[in-house]
Amino acid sequence: MYGPITVGTAVEAGSSVLRLERASDGAMIKYTRSQEGSTASSLLLSPSSKVRLLPSTPRLLPEQGIASCIMTELDQPIVVAPGESVTVHISVPVDVLVESIAGGEDSRGTLIDVFSPIATPKLALYGEPTEGFMCRYWRTSIGDTGGVGTARARITVRNEWEKPSRVGVIILPLAGLRIYYKPGSWDAVVSDAVMSIGGARVADVTLGEPRPPEGYRASPYFEPRKIPGVPPRFSMSWGY
Repeated sequence: MYGPITVGTAVEAGSSVLRLERASDGAMIKYTRSQEGSTASSLLLSPSSKVRLLPSTPRLLPEQGIASCIMTELDQPIVVAPGESVTVHISVPVDVLVESIAGGEDSRGTLIDVFSPIATPKLALYGEPTEGFMCRYWRTSIGDTGGVGTARARITVRNEWEKPSRVGVIILPLAGLRIYYKPGSWDAVVSDAVMSIGGARVADVTLGEPRPPEGYRASPYFEPRKIPGVPPRFSMSWGY
């Protein structure tokens, strides 16, 4: 669950188990993460160290800086009539971060581990090899409520074209996408988005203003907007 981890506890996160315990010398603190029975990460921390778990938008795995967006493929496409709009709820993947902190809940500490609790992170190319975008790939269902390793996303799809439009893929830009979590749970949500369809293969996706739901905290791990004060937008020029 997101939030602080106390010494002497074990946290299950999908296929991973995280443990924080006293080291054999009785002074240092030992952090370990095992995955499917094998040790995936292990290190020692000084006696007064504090550790917490936070969600991040999926920009760190499989390697930081590769993906610039999330490609969500719907397992059941939707068709939107001309002039109509529909709002759907889907899930998106998140990276889970383990952080050593010195201050309170609002402080940002030092990253000591990052992992995906549910699946090996996958990448996909949206567009042409020479000018497309590398995306974190995710397959989801309409109405997916998420769970550990995922966050919920609310997407409004508007068809501003003259013909019915079949939507099977939604691209979310990572720049400006905020993520919020509910302490003590694996519940997380990301910024709302509006997908405006303008043609047979063209749509614009605009992220909404950051507004954390009641009872949720904003994760400090996200990619800032490219232009401050301007709503982040992604142009889908290779179909949807």
